[in-house]
Amino acid sequence: MSTRPRFEFLHSGISVTDIERTLDWYTRHFGFKVMRQFEKEELEIKGAVLELDGFTLEVLAPFEPKVREKTQGPLSHHLRNTGTNHLALATDDIVECFERFQREGIEIVSPLLDGRLFFCKDPDQTLIEIKQK
Repeated sequence: MSTRPRFEFLHSGISVTDIERTLDWYTRHFGFKVMRQFEKEELEIKGAVLELDGFTLEVLAPFEPKVREKTQGPLSHHLRNTGTNHLALATDDIVECFERFQREGIEIVSPLLDGRLFFCKDPDQTLIEIKQK
């Protein structure tokens, strides 16, 4: 009987159209720290590794990105997309975060659900769940 190899979670990765805009957005709105940036000519990408409280997010900007169609409508429409669906982050004050994101013009795709979570999108349409700790 063979044993299953042991795995550990390393990071999540997202593709973006503008690396500098994305780094600014994630550092400004969530407090991510840029750990390193890189460029891989052979893969035709620029990238960066971001970190927030032990969570690692790899951001890849292809030299020629293929932009996905923008999903419109209620949250249920956004949750229909296959593949990686969303990132999830926690906050100490969900109401303040929700109101601040509204003021800052961040695309919010759900109301405050059960008073404890909501969904928004980054500039490249990555769905992000924000939840009360």
